[in-house]
Amino acid sequence: MTRASQVRADKLNALDMIYVGGGDTEKMVALWRSNECDRVLCDAARRGLPVAGVSAGAVCWFDRFLFHSGSGPMRPLKGLGLIKGGACPHYSTETDRQPALLRAVAGRTMPDTVAIDDGVAVVFDASGPVDLCSAEPDASAYHIKRAADATVTQTRLSL
Repeated sequence: MTRASQVRADKLNALDMIYVGGGDTEKMVALWRSNECDRVLCDAARRGLPVAGVSAGAVCWFDRFLFHSGSGPMRPLKGLGLIKGGACPHYSTETDRQPALLRAVAGRTMPDTVAIDDGVAVVFDASGPVDLCSAEPDASAYHIKRAADATVTQTRLSL
C-alpha cells in the first residue's frame, strides 16, 4: 500500500460509514482504481465499516452494474466486487433499463442482478439482500436471474 493509500485508510477508519452519491459510475470507479481508493474502500468495508449510496453510489459496490452515460447504449461494467452479482439502478423509471438488463442477463454479460427502483433501499450482508425499504408505495427491488434454459426471471424482493 502506498503512503497516500495508507493516509486514506487511516481517514476512513475514523468514519462511522461511507456514503457515495450519484453521478458517473464509470468515471468514479476508474478514478478510484487509478489512485488505489478502490482497495482502501473495500478493505474498510470488509473490516465492518458500513457502505451505502444512491444510484452510482449504490451500484459501484457490486461485481457488475448496468451503466448508461446518457448517450449510447446501456452496457455492463465492472464494479468494485464487494457485493456478489450485479446491480441496476433506476429500474422502473428509466424505460430503457428493463429491456437492456434482461438482454444483458440473458446474454451473460451481467450476472444475476438486483434491479432497484428509485426511492428504494436494499440492505445486504455477506449472504445477499436482507432488508428492503421503500419510500414509494409501488417501488421495489427485483432479483433478475438467468435460468439454465436461458430464460430470464424477474422476482420482486420481499424481505
